[in-house]
Amino acid sequence: MELERKIVAGILMCGVVAVFVVVSVLVKLTGRNPFFVKKKLAVGALLLSLSAIMSGCKGSGPGGIVSCYIPALEERVTIDGIRNGQIFLNRKVTDTLHCIITERLSCHYSVIIMDSLNTVVKNETVFSDTSSSLDDTIIFSIVCEKGITQGTYSLRLYNQVADSVKSVDDYRFIYTLKIVD
Repeated sequence: MELERKIVAGILMCGVVAVFVVVSVLVKLTGRNPFFVKKKLAVGALLLSLSAIMSGCKGSGPGGIVSCYIPALEERVTIDGIRNGQIFLNRKVTDTLHCIITERLSCHYSVIIMDSLNTVVKNETVFSDTSSSLDDTIIFSIVCEKGITQGTYSLRLYNQVADSVKSVDDYRFIYTLKIVD
């Protein structure tokens, strides 16, 4: 289906280009006759419109934004033990979460772990680099010591050092963390 559409569109474009060439020659031969100049402008406008439509830009889905540009990459966080948007940590196996941030946009990252009553049980800077270069990927670990009891928590990742987090709601990423012993 897609190939047939492209073939038909290509044939249509060739036809419009041929008409444009013929009308351009007639404009030249008739000494810029206003009738043929108007036709040349109309066919040229049609040619431009068709080429814009056929440029191959597609939306990002139903009702999506149409763009021919590749969108900028966004930070992506990968954490061991994540399933269905929740992080599961079995401390019989390990007490450490291994994390990777790709396409990072900040020089600082911190983590706050909060219980169901919004009490902060862990607050630490996990990465801080003040050099001018931003490497694409950083790797760090979060240790959930025995002081953090078994239960369900909120793990929030911030793009600033832990001491400068003014509001716990200014997180960059948030996950549900389930710890079992």
